[in-house]
Amino acid sequence: MIRKGFLIGVLALCLAGCASVRGYQNHKAVSEALERMNQAYRDKNVEAFMNVVSPSYKGDRTQLKTAVENDFAGLVGVSYVTTPLEVTENEEIGNISAYVLFSRYADSARFGHYNENGEVLLKFKYEDDGTLKLTEMPSPPLYGLIIP
Repeated sequence: MIRKGFLIGVLALCLAGCASVRGYQNHKAVSEALERMNQAYRDKNVEAFMNVVSPSYKGDRTQLKTAVENDFAGLVGVSYVTTPLEVTENEEIGNISAYVLFSRYADSARFGHYNENGEVLLKFKYEDDGTLKLTEMPSPPLYGLIIP
């Protein structure tokens, strides 16, 4: 009887450990995806940014790409600092939801300085190649400030 209880306890610890490892992996993958998007903004590289956006993006990919291009053309400099606060996985549909704390700073020759801090819910999913890509972003968007 004690042995059975011990085995159940060990199994519970193993399952909890697996869940926390998966949670850590998802958190790390979200951090890396955000950093790739932030780096694309620093480099003003539209293709690098769009490589982090899923083909199944729930918004208009063409409009997002145009908005990012507009940011690069219309803003002298844009910088982001992003930190995932809470990352959860819906295993049934394969989505990763991440509450992200952000700080965004932009300079415009036309409009001056723009600084915003906040929190936003972004959604991601693992693609067939194993990379995590953005599938949903609220409006107003975190990225793509100058919407066409």
